[in-house]
Amino acid sequence: MKHAVGKSAVSPQSLATAIFGRIIGQGVLEVPSAFITAVSKAVVNGFMIHYPDQFIYAAEDTPLSAGCTIGTILRIGDMTVSTMLTINAGEGGIGPNEDTEGNIPIGNKRKLMEKLGLDRLPTIIVESKAFVPAWKEQIKETTLVVRANDMYDNTVVRECLIQGARSLGYPVFQPDNPYPRRTGALSRVQKDISDQIISLGKGLAKAKTSGDKNRLAAKLSMIIKNDLGGITFMSDKINDIFDNGGLLPGTAAVLSSAVTSDYAAKYKIPLLRNDDIKMYEKTIYEALKLLGQKIHEANEELVKKAISKKRIKSIEKVALKSLKNRGPVKRINH
Repeated sequence: MKHAVGKSAVSPQSLATAIFGRIIGQGVLEVPSAFITAVSKAVVNGFMIHYPDQFIYAAEDTPLSAGCTIGTILRIGDMTVSTMLTINAGEGGIGPNEDTEGNIPIGNKRKLMEKLGLDRLPTIIVESKAFVPAWKEQIKETTLVVRANDMYDNTVVRECLIQGARSLGYPVFQPDNPYPRRTGALSRVQKDISDQIISLGKGLAKAKTSGDKNRLAAKLSMIIKNDLGGITFMSDKINDIFDNGGLLPGTAAVLSSAVTSDYAAKYKIPLLRNDDIKMYEKTIYEALKLLGQKIHEANEELVKKAISKKRIKSIEKVALKSLKNRGPVKRINH
């Protein structure tokens, strides 16, 4: 870990991978996972130390979480933009804990969002790189991906992101019907994975030879490494409303990027690079300019698709169940 001293913390996962090699969560490799959390929170701490009057800080208060959120209001050109950074992390490096992913307004994060108006503003949610096998035919190079569901999310924000990327000449892909909000979808995947684990457990209980034990253990290891993160990251009832991207209905579209099959075969886990960050930055800036011109249209869609505060409160109650509060939103003189 001492090799991290003096290196950039802008991309904590990329830094951790350079030091430790390939990283696996789910309690398999707790040290590098906890290291990513520590580096991420060090970045937050840097903002709070050097710009104490400009940022609002909120400790994460969902169970077993070690994350936090900071927010501020930026002047970008002639635009005033509310901005938020969320760190989702499980205690002890045990794995993802993303009930406050995206712009989900729960607990202390909700209070922070309300102070900045982010519970009622058209929003760009930024995610990192991924390899998605279902998209491999469409992805010929590292490509920006823009997602918003026609029925639930803000299509005006989506179109601004697409137009912004195209105006800069960046490759951009829009998947069909993302984030469809299928009630019980996450629990159904969880049952399927659980059934596989049970079957392997029963086989392991009966195994007599070293070969059979190792074969079954390897299959179990593959499920833990590759599949469990897709069900442990979020509570079922939260996923029903906000889906995998954590989109508050009516408000947002997601900007991320995808890599090719060749990239995935060579590197296994996609890593964010400086040129990726520059591509995101320029695209978001262009999209914000376009969104400023269409803000009334975006707000109309937001109001039309919004869910009630009562429903948000009911979901918040589920997420914070059996919780000892970790502390209130910390407001610095703004």
